Amino acid sequence: MISLEKKKKALYTKKSISYGLVNGISSLKTNMTGTYLSFFLTTFVGLTNVQLGTMNTVKGLIGLWGSFVIGVIMQKVRLPWGRYRSWIYIMMPLAGIFQILTFVNWGNLPEGIKFPLVFVICVLDTFLYNFAFAAYTGLMIPLAPDPTERTGLAGARSQINSIGKVFFGFVAVAAIAFIGKLFNNEAAGYTGFMVLIVIALTASFFNLAKIAKSVDPSTGKSDPAAKDGTAVETVKESKKDGVSFWTMIKSVCNKQTIAWLIVSFSHGIPYALVMSLVAYYYGFVIGDKTMMATYMALSTLMQFVGSFIGPIIAKRLGIKGGMYSGLIIYAAALGSAYFIGKNPLIFTILLCVAMIGRNVCYTIELPLYTNVIDYTAIVNGKDVRPFMSSLYTVTIGIAKTIAGALLGFGLATVGFDKAAVTTEAVQGIRVLLSAVPCASLAIGMIALSMFNVTEEKLIALRKEKGLTVD
Repeated sequence: MISLEKKKKALYTKKSISYGLVNGISSLKTNMTGTYLSFFLTTFVGLTNVQLGTMNTVKGLIGLWGSFVIGVIMQKVRLPWGRYRSWIYIMMPLAGIFQILTFVNWGNLPEGIKFPLVFVICVLDTFLYNFAFAAYTGLMIPLAPDPTERTGLAGARSQINSIGKVFFGFVAVAAIAFIGKLFNNEAAGYTGFMVLIVIALTASFFNLAKIAKSVDPSTGKSDPAAKDGTAVETVKESKKDGVSFWTMIKSVCNKQTIAWLIVSFSHGIPYALVMSLVAYYYGFVIGDKTMMATYMALSTLMQFVGSFIGPIIAKRLGIKGGMYSGLIIYAAALGSAYFIGKNPLIFTILLCVAMIGRNVCYTIELPLYTNVIDYTAIVNGKDVRPFMSSLYTVTIGIAKTIAGALLGFGLATVGFDKAAVTTEAVQGIRVLLSAVPCASLAIGMIALSMFNVTEEKLIALRKEKGLTVD
């Protein structure tokens, strides 16, 4: 009983809540962009479906390669305010500016200026935010060097992320409508709501950076609060043992890292695609935007359920078995939505059930990621944590790139026209919402079958290398 109480206390500490709060508020930004940006750009700004698809594809590819650039910069460049905190202080305010600009109505600009301007804004938003988020991801290991404490950080992160999504589901539609009515401009509702999100997000990043000062100190300094000396050792080690570019490349080019990357983006694609298409489904297919609020609220509640049952499933079936379970739940619900979901209510319910599987995957993904980092460090014998931290945003970038291309070109292929929605277009949107994501999840299951970095294998590898087994 005492042990259980200690674990509960460890889960909800100032550190874990602050770490989770960043992810929770980040979910507001992610949901705002994923749910409304494509709709905003085509409806208010006036981009064509082909322009949208082209922009999303090129932007995603730039973001993908940009993530590797971010990793190299974080690994090699040392700024005076901490290895990770420095990038938070610099990149998050810049990212916030461009996040707001993505939801500014540029519709009155000439066609020759409008598309290039929106394209540049969206690219800079992606790159700058990925930089800040890579620094956030990198802080997990110094914040929680002990595996037990790291589990608490990951649990709080997942649960607060789900709370953020529940909050978004209940508030977004009403808040956008209220702000739009306040300024007598529907487009301004989206802009104003994004401003509020950016303010909260920037504050949460800065708060975490302040808390992390003891474990990510300024260059050449140590904080008395870092009693175990972890932060000081990390600074000295990075100066003495340089990590070559080739070592960074090798950290990516191994079977286990590649398998993890495929699994990660394979369950990210359905989420990004569904979140982008629901506005079209409720706005044009069934013509009931109020039902979208119901979907947003219920789906985020289901994600909240998934974030709690994920660790339970992983404990019973193992991390790999838990990930399989999440992928299967996800695919089964989306597949059922296509075959038996012609009724809007049934379709909505099945989309929501799919979110349980999605969050089981999301919750278990972090232990898989940590195993990959440990495996890579042991095999290479080098600390490539800053570079590896950027890989998390690579998977997000891959998912968004593919989902963005599927959205733009998919809508064009099914002949979607907001002025005259045909029966073929309605059927095509249903295919894009359910059947296409199932194919992505199937690829993830195949990749997962090749992933075998388990805790047992890591312990055996440590013994083989003569390292201490905790």
